[in-house]
Amino acid sequence: MSRAGNAPILNISGTISLLTGPTRCQRPDRQFYAAAYARDDGVRAGFEYFKNFEQDAKDFAALSTTKLNMPLLVLSGEKASGTFLIDQAKLVATNVTGNVMQDSGHWLIENHE
Repeated sequence: MSRAGNAPILNISGTISLLTGPTRCQRPDRQFYAAAYARDDGVRAGFEYFKNFEQDAKDFAALSTTKLNMPLLVLSGEKASGTFLIDQAKLVATNVTGNVMQDSGHWLIENHE
């Protein structure tokens, strides 16, 4: 990551291509995502999701002592997490149906328009 002024410049195109395949997310979409992350609060806002991981782990450990009984559908991309999220769901739920979308990354909808 390089810097221009105080704002980081992200290689969003390379990252998106890696997760989706080079032809899946077209240039206008990559430019849109890059512009959003280039905003002063773009990266900070995205990372806010991750700042409570330690507390989340404690909360999830306590909550997972009682498994969910309702049907749970987990869709995942082959190039993203593969079966990882499906396997995780089975730790906390008894009725899990999972599907790994082949030739897909993190953005399932955009990968299969």
